[in-house]
Amino acid sequence: MSLLPLTLVIIQVSVWNVTPASVTVADTVTLSLRLVTAAGMEIHPDPLAPSAELEPLSMPVVRHVGGAVIVEYKVAFFEPGRRGVAMPEMQFVYEDGSVEQVLGDTAWVDVVSVLPDHDTIPPPRPSLGPFVRERTRPDIAVLLVACVAGCVIVWGIHRRRAGERPVWKRGSGRRIDAPVVPWLNAGEYRAVVSAVTDRLRESIATALPQAGRQLSVPECLAVVEREQPGWPADEIAGVLNSLDRARFAPIVPSDIMALVEQADELAISLRRIALEDAAP
Repeated sequence: MSLLPLTLVIIQVSVWNVTPASVTVADTVTLSLRLVTAAGMEIHPDPLAPSAELEPLSMPVVRHVGGAVIVEYKVAFFEPGRRGVAMPEMQFVYEDGSVEQVLGDTAWVDVVSVLPDHDTIPPPRPSLGPFVRERTRPDIAVLLVACVAGCVIVWGIHRRRAGERPVWKRGSGRRIDAPVVPWLNAGEYRAVVSAVTDRLRESIATALPQAGRQLSVPECLAVVEREQPGWPADEIAGVLNSLDRARFAPIVPSDIMALVEQADELAISLRRIALEDAAP
């Protein structure tokens, strides 16, 4: 192996070219090295490791230009100042198969900050003097409070004399079921989920009034496990949680149809339990 090509290569390893000449923070910077190599020699540069100040943007590129080889690294800097980049090692593979490890030396880059040198925030101003508050008349506030209290008392007396308000009886009338099948055919899957959830919660509340529809799903399941240990609590929890997730997740028509059938079967079972409990 000739020593002249290797000597030329080692001399030029310490000369890294920086493009562009003026570098600011977050610019794309090209660090290139021009090497004069022997015939048949190949160069394999190692990748550049990232750091808190530097981020490699691509793998190193090796280009052959005439009788020379150009090694390029594209990086970005995130801290201003003069930065010394420890370049990775390069493997020189000679024509006879021998390999030489050569240090990449240091590339120096002057990085300019994009922020102004001086502080752009204006200095704080002195505090304003105290405001002179006008004297208030408390008798007006007392008079308003007394008027409001008097109106409330008069309204309460009038309401009591008018008699009790009619109370809506729960369960009166015929419950109207949502058209689940037409909604499924129309693609209104979330409306179907809401209707089926409402129907199942109504069946649970009918069989177990303590688990009313005003409770959330976890509260309803807790009441079912506490009050009715013989009920299929796992199945109820699985169906209610699946319906709750289906309101926000992407829905497949076949999956929603299977979920509707499972919820309806569970609702029928709960209605049967409620009728058995109500039977003398």
